[in-house]
Amino acid sequence: MHLAITVSETEAKCYINGELVDTKTGSFKNPQKSTLGNMAIGGDYRSGNGQNLKSAELYSVSLFSDVRDAATIKADMSGVDYSSDKLVGTYDLTREGLERLRDRSKNENHLAYTNTKDSSLNESFLVDTMKEGTDFSSANLYRLADIPTETPYTFEAEIYFPSFMSMSDRGGVIFGNYEGPEKCINFEIYSNGNPRLFWTNKNGTIIQSTFGNVNV
Repeated sequence: MHLAITVSETEAKCYINGELVDTKTGSFKNPQKSTLGNMAIGGDYRSGNGQNLKSAELYSVSLFSDVRDAATIKADMSGVDYSSDKLVGTYDLTREGLERLRDRSKNENHLAYTNTKDSSLNESFLVDTMKEGTDFSSANLYRLADIPTETPYTFEAEIYFPSFMSMSDRGGVIFGNYEGPEKCINFEIYSNGNPRLFWTNKNGTIIQSTFGNVNV
């Protein structure tokens, strides 16, 4: 499926396969750039990378600095415009080897791979047999090489969840840097398959949009 979350100061929206499926209204004050910190794909920074994507395959992740509308999100399903000046970063995780780590946007904020349990695997993983997308475990950390200079307000991912997953499971983090209550943005699948955007604003206040009407 193609999953997208957009957030403005007054509402957050969730799209599945280009269709708006849930909206949350409230006060979503934008985080400052300085709160972004080091971001990762497929997990975050808490002990043991414990909220990595579970049993899922991630095909792509794209981040945009604007609040994209439904038509633009639907168009992204056919292919992201790599030249867009609103593109913060975009990663095609179906590619082989080092190409999997490349940011296709103008920012060229490539991924760095680390195996937190066995550093000898840091290079050998690149020749592993690939599935259609990339899967994740608690040892695998795909980290952006640089702190993003722009705050994303649209988060998109192509993702596959197998049918054997429990309907109540927490899917895990698609993109984020949570390691505690400060300086974080997490784009994730929460309990009961609910997409969620969890972040802190410039005052350290926790702000979250959990889309309870959606179970991916």
